[in-house]
Amino acid sequence: MVNFFKIVDPLRVGLILVILFLIRLPVIINGYPLLYPELNWLLIGEKLHDGFTMYKDVWHTTEPWSAWMYFFTDIISSRSQWALFIISSLFVLVQSLLFTYVININQVFGERTLLPALFYVIFSTLFVDFFTLSPVLMGMTFILLAVHFILLQYRHGNTQEMTFYCGLMIGCASMFYLPLFLFLFFAVVVLSLFTLPKLRDHFILLVGGLFPIVVTAVYYFVNDSLELFYLNLIVPYFDRETLIFADFQLHVLVLVIPALMVATSFFFISNFSNYINYQYNCIKTIIVYLVFALIVLLLAIDVAVFQLFVFVPAFSFFSSHLYHLVRNTWFREVSFWVFTGFMLLINYGILFGSAFKKKQVEMQQMMMVTDKSRTLPLEIANKKLLVIGEDMDYYKNNSLATPYLDWRLAKRELSDLNNYENVSNIYENFRKDLPDIIIDEKKVMGNIFNRIPFLKESYLRVGKTDIYTRK
Repeated sequence: MVNFFKIVDPLRVGLILVILFLIRLPVIINGYPLLYPELNWLLIGEKLHDGFTMYKDVWHTTEPWSAWMYFFTDIISSRSQWALFIISSLFVLVQSLLFTYVININQVFGERTLLPALFYVIFSTLFVDFFTLSPVLMGMTFILLAVHFILLQYRHGNTQEMTFYCGLMIGCASMFYLPLFLFLFFAVVVLSLFTLPKLRDHFILLVGGLFPIVVTAVYYFVNDSLELFYLNLIVPYFDRETLIFADFQLHVLVLVIPALMVATSFFFISNFSNYINYQYNCIKTIIVYLVFALIVLLLAIDVAVFQLFVFVPAFSFFSSHLYHLVRNTWFREVSFWVFTGFMLLINYGILFGSAFKKKQVEMQQMMMVTDKSRTLPLEIANKKLLVIGEDMDYYKNNSLATPYLDWRLAKRELSDLNNYENVSNIYENFRKDLPDIIIDEKKVMGNIFNRIPFLKESYLRVGKTDIYTRK
């Protein structure tokens, strides 16, 4: 297998697609439970498809370009988890080939090879939420392009054009997943270490990075929602109110095999490589990349395994080096299948319950396993719903009404009724998009009804519950 993909030709490129399909085949056959983050993204796409504006009419921390991509998926297939799966697979295929192009065109190995694409496809299957269309997955497309422009400057020297493009790609990536903006400092560090940039070059890099953000901000300014763009996207990263979908133990379990491969690669590079200085500089660049990827991971305000996708290019890079340097054919092939087998075992073993049956890892935080609306004292399906709280289960077969999707953002308005502007905004948001049912887990609707008689007259309380139905 490894020897086969050391050569680049159209047949082998086509087989990369086949391998991607085969690796994901168990999910295609058996499906997988709806993930809580996926439900958020599907609700956002549906809301934007209905003509509403992100941040103004949908309060959530999802980045703007990701939200527009979910809008696009909803156009293709309304509220479809499979649309997320299929488009994410296309992203992975494109990224794997793009990553291989970057490695080969910049002569990182000194010869053309398809190993980076092979390992990119394998590492993109580390865990079940790598299969979905996450913001970090989409953003990585532009990070790969930024790395390309960095390597070009190693070979051809600093140019203002390449520096600007590098910053531009990182800025685009950050509009899919905001913490990726940190890679602007990664670019500053590696260009300073391995080239001779001037202060003007760093300024051009910053201008390129800020350009997509400014353009996006202008769009929201025109749509009269620039302040909400700032409050709902930027401020949460300073508040640091974290939502945890996966614990530390699960992250470690997912990373154990890739970390072992990277460590083995370091050993072979240190002891058996005979590269030129340029190639060693490329290796050092990806080591610095790993450091910044870890910082990106720590900056996340929603802790989920899909954020580990930021490590996929580095894992693929070092694994390709490892199997480029190993000369023993038997060891190369056997170790490849062992590493790959263990990674798939961890992923599908957890997903389908064929391994880890004693619940060494907890999956309930990230996967919807029930439809909570069935346990309520009334039938809720295909309704416009407002859930005031963190429990997303109720939205599984219902749509979102009002902008208040994320309680961390909504509470600044719904819990502070002493501010007249908040009361006015609540009235306007309800008037534009009145829910059929309100589930008040935070017990704030009583105060809201007292302040806004129009809403009090529009709803009936269901028994002694905190559920209100529209008259």
